[in-house]
Amino acid sequence: MVTIKENFLSETDFLKVQRLSTKIFVERDKYQLDTNYRRWPPYIIKGSNVVLIYDIFEEEIWDIFQKATNRDIKHIMFYYWMENSYIPWHDDGHEKGAGTLYLNESWKKEYGGIYLYETPNKKINSILPERNLFVDQYEYEHATTPINREADIRQTVQIFYNDSKRNT
Repeated sequence: MVTIKENFLSETDFLKVQRLSTKIFVERDKYQLDTNYRRWPPYIIKGSNVVLIYDIFEEEIWDIFQKATNRDIKHIMFYYWMENSYIPWHDDGHEKGAGTLYLNESWKKEYGGIYLYETPNKKINSILPERNLFVDQYEYEHATTPINREADIRQTVQIFYNDSKRNT
Protein backbone atom coordinates (compact mmCIF):
# COMPACT_ATOMS: atom_id res chain seq x y z
CA MET A 1 0.00 0.00 0.00
CA VAL A 2 1.18 3.51 -0.79
CA THR A 3 -0.19 6.61 0.92
CA ILE A 4 0.69 10.09 -0.37
CA LYS A 5 0.51 13.09 1.94
CA GLU A 6 1.02 16.62 0.61
CA ASN A 7 2.34 19.35 2.93
CA PHE A 8 3.22 16.61 5.39
CA LEU A 9 5.09 18.75 7.91
CA SER A 10 4.20 22.20 9.14
CA GLU A 11 6.18 24.88 7.32
CA THR A 12 8.26 25.52 10.45
CA ASP A 13 9.13 21.83 10.89
CA PHE A 14 9.77 21.33 7.19
CA LEU A 15 12.24 24.23 7.12
CA LYS A 16 14.09 22.83 10.18
CA VAL A 17 14.49 19.49 8.44
CA GLN A 18 15.35 20.99 5.05
CA ARG A 19 17.93 23.40 6.51
CA LEU A 20 19.63 20.65 8.50
CA SER A 21 19.77 18.43 5.42
CA THR A 22 21.30 21.20 3.33
CA LYS A 23 23.78 22.12 6.07
CA ILE A 24 24.95 18.52 6.41
CA PHE A 25 25.40 18.17 2.66
CA VAL A 26 27.25 21.47 2.24
CA GLU A 27 29.47 20.78 5.27
CA ARG A 28 29.69 17.02 4.67
CA ASP A 29 33.39 16.89 5.53
CA LYS A 30 32.35 17.71 9.14
CA TYR A 31 29.73 14.95 9.34
CA GLN A 32 29.81 11.16 9.27
CA LEU A 33 28.18 10.29 5.92
CA ASP A 34 27.98 6.79 4.56
CA THR A 35 27.07 5.52 1.09
CA ASN A 36 24.73 3.05 -0.54
CA TYR A 37 27.82 1.06 -1.56
CA ARG A 38 28.49 0.25 2.09
CA ARG A 39 24.88 -0.02 3.29
CA TRP A 40 22.85 -1.70 0.59
CA PRO A 41 23.15 -5.25 -0.77
CA PRO A 42 24.34 -5.60 -4.40
CA TYR A 43 20.83 -6.41 -5.70
CA ILE A 44 19.70 -2.96 -4.48
CA ILE A 45 22.76 -1.08 -5.76
CA LYS A 46 22.96 -2.61 -9.25
CA GLY A 47 24.26 0.16 -11.56
CA SER A 48 23.44 3.09 -9.32
CA ASN A 49 25.88 5.89 -8.73
CA VAL A 50 26.59 6.85 -5.13
CA VAL A 51 23.83 7.88 -2.72
CA LEU A 52 25.20 9.68 0.34
CA ILE A 53 23.51 8.69 3.61
CA TYR A 54 23.44 10.51 6.93
CA ASP A 55 21.97 8.83 10.01
CA ILE A 56 19.86 11.39 11.84
CA PHE A 57 20.41 11.39 15.59
CA GLU A 58 19.24 14.93 16.29
CA GLU A 59 16.45 14.61 18.86
CA GLU A 60 14.45 17.54 17.49
CA ILE A 61 14.22 15.86 14.07
CA TRP A 62 13.18 12.54 15.63
CA ASP A 63 10.48 14.34 17.60
CA ILE A 64 9.16 16.00 14.44
CA PHE A 65 8.82 12.67 12.63
CA GLN A 66 7.47 10.71 15.62
CA LYS A 67 4.68 13.28 15.90
CA ALA A 68 4.03 13.54 12.14
CA THR A 69 3.98 9.81 11.42
CA ASN A 70 2.48 8.61 14.72
CA ARG A 71 4.64 5.51 14.26
CA ASP A 72 7.36 3.70 16.18
CA ILE A 73 10.38 4.76 14.14
CA LYS A 74 13.39 2.49 13.77
CA HIS A 75 15.69 4.65 11.65
CA ILE A 76 15.73 8.13 10.08
CA MET A 77 18.26 9.18 7.45
CA PHE A 78 18.97 11.91 4.97
CA TYR A 79 19.65 10.53 1.48
CA TYR A 80 21.51 12.63 -1.09
CA TRP A 81 20.81 11.22 -4.54
CA MET A 82 23.63 12.10 -6.93
CA GLU A 83 23.67 12.07 -10.73
CA ASN A 84 22.84 8.60 -12.11
CA SER A 85 21.78 7.30 -8.70
CA TYR A 86 18.58 5.29 -8.36
CA ILE A 87 17.13 2.32 -6.55
CA PRO A 88 15.91 -0.70 -8.55
CA TRP A 89 12.71 -2.63 -7.98
CA HIS A 90 12.48 -4.07 -4.47
CA ASP A 91 9.87 -4.54 -1.73
CA ASP A 92 11.54 -3.59 1.60
CA GLY A 93 10.46 -7.02 2.83
CA HIS A 94 13.00 -6.76 5.65
CA GLU A 95 11.16 -3.72 7.07
CA LYS A 96 7.69 -3.18 8.55
CA GLY A 97 7.13 -0.07 6.46
CA ALA A 98 8.97 2.94 5.14
CA GLY A 99 8.42 6.58 4.35
CA THR A 100 10.07 9.17 2.13
CA LEU A 101 9.86 12.94 2.51
CA TYR A 102 11.02 15.06 -0.43
CA LEU A 103 13.08 18.10 0.57
CA ASN A 104 13.95 19.88 -2.69
CA GLU A 105 12.23 23.22 -3.23
CA SER A 106 11.26 22.18 -6.74
CA TRP A 107 11.74 19.20 -9.02
CA LYS A 108 11.14 18.75 -12.75
CA LYS A 109 10.11 15.44 -14.23
CA GLU A 110 13.03 15.81 -16.65
CA TYR A 111 15.36 15.38 -13.64
CA GLY A 112 14.37 11.76 -13.11
CA GLY A 113 14.27 10.48 -9.54
CA ILE A 114 10.61 9.58 -10.00
CA TYR A 115 9.15 7.14 -7.48
CA LEU A 116 7.52 4.10 -9.10
CA TYR A 117 5.40 1.44 -7.45
CA GLU A 118 3.56 -1.62 -8.67
CA THR A 119 0.10 -2.48 -7.36
CA PRO A 120 -1.09 -6.08 -6.84
CA ASN A 121 -2.90 -5.92 -10.21
CA LYS A 122 0.49 -5.18 -11.87
CA LYS A 123 -0.27 -1.52 -12.58
CA ILE A 124 2.79 0.75 -12.31
CA ASN A 125 2.15 4.19 -10.83
CA SER A 126 4.55 7.11 -10.54
CA ILE A 127 5.00 9.96 -8.09
CA LEU A 128 6.95 13.08 -8.99
CA PRO A 129 9.01 14.37 -6.04
CA GLU A 130 7.47 17.55 -4.65
CA ARG A 131 8.43 19.79 -1.77
CA ASN A 132 7.14 18.44 1.57
CA LEU A 133 5.46 15.43 -0.08
CA PHE A 134 5.51 12.28 2.04
CA VAL A 135 5.15 8.79 0.60
CA ASP A 136 4.33 6.11 3.17
CA GLN A 137 4.59 2.59 1.81
CA TYR A 138 4.70 -1.07 2.67
CA GLU A 139 4.45 -4.35 0.77
CA TYR A 140 4.40 -2.88 -2.75
CA GLU A 141 7.42 -3.26 -4.98
CA HIS A 142 8.90 0.12 -5.78
CA ALA A 143 11.87 1.80 -7.45
CA THR A 144 13.12 5.20 -8.57
CA THR A 145 14.28 6.33 -11.97
CA PRO A 146 17.90 7.54 -12.30
CA ILE A 147 18.74 11.15 -11.47
CA ASN A 148 19.70 12.99 -14.64
CA ARG A 149 22.83 15.05 -15.19
CA GLU A 150 21.08 18.44 -15.18
CA ALA A 151 19.27 17.76 -11.88
CA ASP A 152 20.09 19.15 -8.49
CA ILE A 153 21.10 16.70 -5.78
CA ARG A 154 17.80 15.09 -4.78
CA GLN A 155 17.43 15.34 -1.00
CA THR A 156 15.07 13.04 0.90
CA VAL A 157 14.36 11.85 4.39
CA GLN A 158 14.08 8.06 4.59
CA ILE A 159 12.26 6.49 7.52
CA PHE A 160 11.93 2.84 8.49
CA TYR A 161 9.44 1.74 11.11
CA ASN A 162 9.56 -0.73 14.02
CA ASP A 163 5.80 -1.25 13.98
CA SER A 164 3.43 -2.51 11.35
CA LYS A 165 0.72 0.06 12.10
CA ARG A 166 -0.77 1.38 8.87
CA ASN A 167 -1.73 5.04 8.70
CA THR A 168 -4.61 5.78 6.37
